[in-house]
Amino acid sequence: MADGRRLARTVWPTNGYLSQNDGRVHVGLGPDDRIEHAVVKWPGGGEQTVWELEAGSYVHVVERDSGVSGD
Repeated sequence: MADGRRLARTVWPTNGYLSQNDGRVHVGLGPDDRIEHAVVKWPGGGEQTVWELEAGSYVHVVERDSGVSGD
């Protein structure tokens, strides 16, 4: 969340035969310099929360093996 707003992005790893897309997600924050948290929802049903993200940074998030919701 950024300043009480919810932002959503979907990543599709491919879009056609023998194709590949960039797996990074860009979220524009406007004048904000950080977001409180981001929730990653994985195709297998698991969720992960990443806290206190600074503008202009990259965070590498890897799906957990358990598929269980949690932080």
